[in-house]
Amino acid sequence: MSTRTAAWKVLAVIAIAGAAPLAHAQAYTVPGAVAGVTGGESFSSSLSFRPFGWSADGKFAWLESEDVDGRGGTVYTYTIYDAVEDSVVYTHSDDSFDWGTDVDATEAESWRRSGTEVSAALARAAIVQSPRIEVAAFPLTRAGDRYTATLTTRDAPGSGEGDDDRISSYTLTLSSRARGSKVVTAQDKLAITSAVVDGYILSPMEPRILVVVSQRSRAFEGSAETLRFFGAHLGVGFRK
Repeated sequence: MSTRTAAWKVLAVIAIAGAAPLAHAQAYTVPGAVAGVTGGESFSSSLSFRPFGWSADGKFAWLESEDVDGRGGTVYTYTIYDAVEDSVVYTHSDDSFDWGTDVDATEAESWRRSGTEVSAALARAAIVQSPRIEVAAFPLTRAGDRYTATLTTRDAPGSGEGDDDRISSYTLTLSSRARGSKVVTAQDKLAITSAVVDGYILSPMEPRILVVVSQRSRAFEGSAETLRFFGAHLGVGFRK
């Protein structure tokens, strides 16, 4: 066998090995909507939350759709969030306002336009799509332990006058009956009217959750709801 022939065979083996995972890649689809917290509050009617699922290394992906008050149209935002580092690692948005009046604003139409790109990002992050994801209400009972989440807010200077009420910062604390408590996040420089812990999303792959916080702020002719997500491991970082 010539040296050139042998080299080409090695390259072919490498190419096939590199392509093998793609042959078994998951076929992602538009996820089903989660209306709100199981046994609790519903999300805003203008917001649709559709989770894809988790990866084994703590990443979580979802599609969020929100109607735009006043202007009209719907913005569809695909997000992959690293619940270990608490950072967005991928985001992609479609705005139905740019599609023209002859196209219905639906998640299916957004997926037709962006599904190929988003699927590639989900595959790179090793997201496993699951149809059984829910936002559950605290307390969380797991492995003989019980967890609760507390949100402590601070009003902005000058608040306390009816419509001028606003929150400038909050601290989210996760408490374990067996391990103590830990600060999950401290958010500041805010201009919101309310913030509450909606619940949690539990990873099926490791003892990790996303705490879901609902923030409300003033918007055109009313208020707007924003969902915030903060990752927390259930076994480390606690202090008594």
